[in-house]
Parts: sequence; structure tokens; C-alpha cells
Amino acid sequence: MQWRTWSHRRHQRHRYGYSHFTRSASQSRTDPVNVAIGSSRAEQLNTSNSDSRGWFYRAIAPSPDAEVLAVGADFADRWFSRIETSDLAGYCDQPNASPRFAMVIVHCTLGGCQTIEDVFRAAHGVLKPNGIVVLSGENWLRASRDGARAQSTVPRATLWGYRRAARKAGLSNVDTFIVQPDLDDPAYVVSTAASSARAFFRFEVDARKAWARTRFPLFRAAIAELNLAPFFQAHFIIVARKC
Repeated sequence: MQWRTWSHRRHQRHRYGYSHFTRSASQSRTDPVNVAIGSSRAEQLNTSNSDSRGWFYRAIAPSPDAEVLAVGADFADRWFSRIETSDLAGYCDQPNASPRFAMVIVHCTLGGCQTIEDVFRAAHGVLKPNGIVVLSGENWLRASRDGARAQSTVPRATLWGYRRAARKAGLSNVDTFIVQPDLDDPAYVVSTAASSARAFFRFEVDARKAWARTRFPLFRAAIAELNLAPFFQAHFIIVARKC
């Protein structure tokens, strides 16, 4: 197979952090954006707690001791030593805020801002050059299974909407990922880049067939081949860089 996945078994550097491979992944080098990322065992990056929330944020961090602003991610202090927990309300109206952070994590919240673009703009203001912002949110095209979350300030947009908001806020190198099964239980984080997404969803269709757990297999296979599956997933993570 020609796609890569992050897991706990082996790791290799890629442009954001540590790239981990499952047994089924190709060992050949490919475009680092074209990765499918599988959940890491919490004990490899976090020996103090079995809660795996935040492993992806730690994996793509610019460095282990990066200065991090965490918004809505009260678990992030288990993964980072130099971290400040806050919201973005104080930065939303300060486009010229002093840049202090190498990474801004915004987990399932607008952080006091009104729109997703405002979130990205506030993060842009406090990021150092080449810093990254990581925003997790839901797909506007999918109804939330969590009634409380659906009525909260969790970001909701299409893939196109997230990408457009990040670029309008002045960010670049916008990469998007789908998360399964849930943002608070990230077993898999898969790049929406065509080579990774297509391979991942092909495998998913084959696995469902093998276990006789799929309806409309031909339709699902067509969606995977056309690389349309990412657009209909429930949960997204967006990673963008300040140049």
C-alpha cells in the first residue's frame, strides 16, 4: 500500500513532527502531506495518563518544548511543558497582538470569537513566524451525534469553508485531516490529500466487505475512488502555518 499512517510502532520525522507507521504502511518516502495518521499509544508520548486526547497535537508540534497556547484543550498540559491555557476572546480584536507562541491549539471551540475566520485571525496575531495553528471542528454537512456539542460553540464548516477561512486570515500551507471516530477519541487522523484519503477509504470498504458490515458496497467503493469520502466525514482537523 502507498499510504502512510501514524501509530505507535515506528516513527519518522515529517515536516510537522513525528510520523508513525502501522504494519500495513509503505516504508517508501512520499509527500509528507499525503499521510494517514493512526492513533498512538498514549504511553509513548505521555507516560502519566492513558487519555490519548492530544496525541496528534503533540505529534505535529514544531518541537517538544514549543511554546503553546491551548484553547479548549485542558488536557494539553499532559503533552506540553511550555503551555498557556486561555481563550481567544482577548485576541479577536487585536490583529497586531504580540506574537509569542510557536503553536496555537483550538480544540472544538471558537474560543470566544464569533466566526472561524476570527479564530484563525486571532491565532495568526499571536503566532511567531512559521508557527502553526491547529483547529478541530465538525463538518457542516453532517449532523452532530452529540446534542450538547451541536448547540455549543464548536466550529462547524465544510472542508472548503475551513480552508477559505484560514487563507482569508493570512495563513498558508493549509492542510486538512479527517478524524475517526471522534475528536475526543482520535483513533485515526487521515490526510484529505488524494493519495492518502483514497487508499484509506479503499481499505475501509474492503474491511467492511470482509466483515459483511457494509451496505451499498459499490456506492461506497465509487465514493472512495472519486475521493469524495473526505468531504462527508463528521470531524476535521485543520493545520495552517503563519509565514
